Amino acid sequence: MNRFLNTAAAILVALGLSAGCSKDDTETPDKATPVTLRMATQFPENHPAHAATLRIKDAVEKGTEGRINITIFPESQLGSPEQVYDGVSSGSIDAAHIRIPDQADPRLGTGDLPYIAADYRELKHVFAPEAFIPVQVAKLLKKKDVKFFGYYIEGFVGVGTTGEAQNLTNLGTDKGIVVSVSGLEAIKTGIQALGFRTTALPYTDVHAALQAGVVDGWAGGPPSLNYSGFSDVITTYYQLNCNVQSSQYIMSMKAFKSFSAPDQEVIARAFAAEGQNSFDIAEQEDIGYRRKLTEAGVTVNEFSRHELRAMADYVRDKTWPELDKTLTRKWMEGLKEWYSAQ
Repeated sequence: MNRFLNTAAAILVALGLSAGCSKDDTETPDKATPVTLRMATQFPENHPAHAATLRIKDAVEKGTEGRINITIFPESQLGSPEQVYDGVSSGSIDAAHIRIPDQADPRLGTGDLPYIAADYRELKHVFAPEAFIPVQVAKLLKKKDVKFFGYYIEGFVGVGTTGEAQNLTNLGTDKGIVVSVSGLEAIKTGIQALGFRTTALPYTDVHAALQAGVVDGWAGGPPSLNYSGFSDVITTYYQLNCNVQSSQYIMSMKAFKSFSAPDQEVIARAFAAEGQNSFDIAEQEDIGYRRKLTEAGVTVNEFSRHELRAMADYVRDKTWPELDKTLTRKWMEGLKEWYSAQ
């Protein structure tokens, strides 16, 4: 019996060793099936923002060694910014580059405030990852299951006119002209504080209104938009930097959390890099399109850093206290404390 048991044990051991060295177990397991993310943007393919999205796609795909791929849907192919935002929040759309709608929570539009920054040097500081606005906006979006990566800057807003404004450096005095503004309260209040009279017109009606003399100017676009849409009707452009045109990079929290920590880092770094890169691109775009406006016969007025800072201080003092009810007093107090500490 002992001899039988020893023989059986030897056979089992041999079988075990044979199974452990099978061909299937010695091969490297196949790589997991790559994941393809759907990314929606509101920008056409000829916009600098689309080139930035392509760089994000390349950085993510290379950084994850093909584990994560991105398919881009430009020019609102997956819906309006409101629809895309809802899709990202619900997880039906993986990522997006849009202007986040702030109807449900006006605090998401803090970056639109008049003179959120006076120039690009200050803007980089205001929208730095650790600054008040990005940190607080990220917290708000997290509650909606949305991962926030940062702001994308498109340019500083100015005023294009069919005549010359008066008393430009005399803060608060009447500028002698009526300008069209969008429905955004942040743009209207800042322009009014500077001394411009305003009227609200749909963007599609502004060009005809300028031609007909219904208004003397318009506010709401950076140099690029003044050149591409209005260089044939405006005679003067003022780079007041009264607002900044921006949009945001976001991702479904569900999608983001499905990846490993190293891949999450690759994704976050790719988006953040293009957000920071956008400051320099936008500044160069502003310079280039001001040059094009001049070449098109438009008189371009720029202001010194000191003059812009004076405008910013004046407009903030006049308009920001009125926002306590809209954005909540606690939010505005935190914002003002952050600015005071800088």
